[in-house]
Amino acid sequence: QGKFDLLRATKESAESAGHLVLVYGRAGVGKSELVQRTFRPWVVNNQKGYFVQGKFDLLQKTRPYSAFRTAFGDLCETILAKDDETVSNLSEKILSAVGESVGTVVSEIA
Repeated sequence: QGKFDLLRATKESAESAGHLVLVYGRAGVGKSELVQRTFRPWVVNNQKGYFVQGKFDLLQKTRPYSAFRTAFGDLCETILAKDDETVSNLSEKILSAVGESVGTVVSEIA
């Protein structure tokens, strides 16, 4: 079932503006490696997108949303490394997508 779900998620990602894929399983079975080898090249090369990832770490369980904080922090660093025009365009798109919830999102990932 897992392989089918991963392939379906990949196909659905190609057909939509954005997609969140959550991968779960026991520790040490290779989830991170699978995602990095499968999705990162596909997103960057075929979809011209940004690939970010975060891990829920048992040692960070007192920090809610730690995986999302890591992922969005990496995304912000990637975006800020671009030229000023790209940063401006992407910032506008993100603010438009987040809408009135921007304060909540910022407080949770900052």
